[in-house]
Amino acid sequence: MIGGSVVIETIFSIPGMGQLSFEAVLNRDYPLIMAIFTLSALLTLVGILVADFLYTMVDPRIAHEKRSATAA
Repeated sequence: MIGGSVVIETIFSIPGMGQLSFEAVLNRDYPLIMAIFTLSALLTLVGILVADFLYTMVDPRIAHEKRSATAA
C-alpha cells in the first residue's frame, strides 16, 4: 500500500505518507521509517479488529466465544 501511495502521490502531486516514507528511505532516516511502519501496522490491526466485530453484526451465526454445551 505504501508503494501504491508513492505512485499516486507523485502523479497527482499530493504530499502524504507515501512520499514521506520514500524520502525517509532515501535519506536513511531510520526513526521516521520505524514510526511509519509502526503506524501502518497499528492501523492494519485496528482495521482487522473492526472487520471482525462488523462480521458478527452482519452474520449472527459467527461468534467470538465458544458457546457452552448443555449436558444431555
